[in-house]
Amino acid sequence: MADVIPAPVDPVEELLSIDQVARRLKVSPDTINRWCRTGEFYRPMYVGKLPRWRVRDLNRWVEERAARIHDIEKTAFLAAQRATRHRKMEGNNDDEGGK
Repeated sequence: MADVIPAPVDPVEELLSIDQVARRLKVSPDTINRWCRTGEFYRPMYVGKLPRWRVRDLNRWVEERAARIHDIEKTAFLAAQRATRHRKMEGNNDDEGGK
């Protein structure tokens, strides 16, 4: 069994259960567990034997994920623009070659 290192907790900081995290992210608790196993989501801290996540960590994860999605969408958009320009240039070359 891995050593569990207790995380410092602000006494007024809200901690969320797996069901609360799942509801906020609109996924199942099984998805949260899978994401934790694969490293896609923060591992929980434990209060006794109960897994808990800090609200600030959840908010940070959502912001990071939104930024990654934005970067992916931007990259895809730019690639589509380049492909469109390339097709137009090829079309112009075909027209000129046929004259």
